[in-house]
Amino acid sequence: MDVNEINEKIDEYFMKIIEEKNPLDYFSRFIAPEIAGCETVKKAILLMLVSRDFIPKMRNRIHIGLVGKPGTGKTVLMDYLEREHSAVYLTQDTTISALKGDARKKDYGIQIFKDANGGIICFDEIELMQDRETLRDVMEKGEVIYSKAGTMERYPARVRVIVGSNSFKRLSPALLDRLDFVFEFKEPSVDEAKEIARKIVELYSGEEYYREKKILDEYLIWVREFTPKIEDKEGIAQIFNEYFDYKGEGRSGRWITKVLRIAYAYANLYRRNVIPDDVKVAIKMINGNVVKHQ
Repeated sequence: MDVNEINEKIDEYFMKIIEEKNPLDYFSRFIAPEIAGCETVKKAILLMLVSRDFIPKMRNRIHIGLVGKPGTGKTVLMDYLEREHSAVYLTQDTTISALKGDARKKDYGIQIFKDANGGIICFDEIELMQDRETLRDVMEKGEVIYSKAGTMERYPARVRVIVGSNSFKRLSPALLDRLDFVFEFKEPSVDEAKEIARKIVELYSGEEYYREKKILDEYLIWVREFTPKIEDKEGIAQIFNEYFDYKGEGRSGRWITKVLRIAYAYANLYRRNVIPDDVKVAIKMINGNVVKHQ
């Protein structure tokens, strides 16, 4: 079987799945299988994995916030992304040199952003990190700025960011506003702990886990080969008009672009262009984006 035949088989396999199932529901099940439940968090992570910048001077990368007490599962999700999707995992201890670029300090933060360009960075205990406001430009503009001898150097840093924290009270509104999804975690119940234990035993058994991992990896490659565009501008504008009329209030441009980012990623899961229904899905997800998970 040559390469073209293999590609045709892959196309047929995934096209059949997305014709018969909702790919957001189907493939999100393969995310962090060691965690029971957390369906909406896993769906957000799947959308983040397919998101990327492809419109000049516009951010299409999705960022996520995880908040809750230690031991509630936030770090497990970050460990999964580091293990299976080459995410850079950082805590306050590993970024003690500060994230801000300054010739007077070591430039670990700058180097991290440069090296992770196009990838994922997980910041655990974000509230303890120095110069965390530096993340604002990285998250929004996809670049990191380095100050040296009175000059400013700019480097591409189009990263997707996940921030974890025991509490977001110390984070600025500007930083929080750049998070497309925020999820709150609580301690698992006894029954949930039993389900988590069962999942971890399955994970360590290996066979099913690696089969699903291979499927998800191939699927992500397959959908990233396609770049969605807006197919019905008037129809999408009408969805926003109807929503604002129904709510009786307007929303900022930042909120509107957040909706479109999620809609683009959702359409990309189907490997097709963005349609008005995708915007409806995105709005529904955003309206429930502060969700408690155990």
